[in-house]
Amino acid sequence: MSPDKTWKAVERRVAKRTGGIRIALSGRNNMGKKGDVDLIGYAIEAKSGRQVPKTVIAWLQTIRELATPEEIPILVMQPKHLKEMIAVMTLTDFVKVRDGGGGFGEPQRKSGAGRETSPPPAADANPAAALMRGLREATP
Repeated sequence: MSPDKTWKAVERRVAKRTGGIRIALSGRNNMGKKGDVDLIGYAIEAKSGRQVPKTVIAWLQTIRELATPEEIPILVMQPKHLKEMIAVMTLTDFVKVRDGGGGFGEPQRKSGAGRETSPPPAADANPAAALMRGLREATP
């Protein structure tokens, strides 16, 4: 598959899995649309290829292996040059969160050090938005 067909295929898969619509020619003549996939309430940009660092993939895979089936694994990174933290999850897990499944509304647990962990974000009509609010609030 040629590179242009690969990125188009990725955009189509993301649109299909999220229930959105692929925006053809995003970035050019896109009639005011943002991103690669039109999904109400979300701005989705799809990327594929070698630009995703192997370290990020390894970190995400590690937390996915450690998470229980009831938990949504999320990798949160704090780049030195950004104030905002970055959250990364698989598309499968994103769809679960968007649809209200997994990881929200669980009781507090003790961390390994015996301290109580922060409660998860409150249940919300849009769990992904609650997650993002929690990450913004945690940013100094």
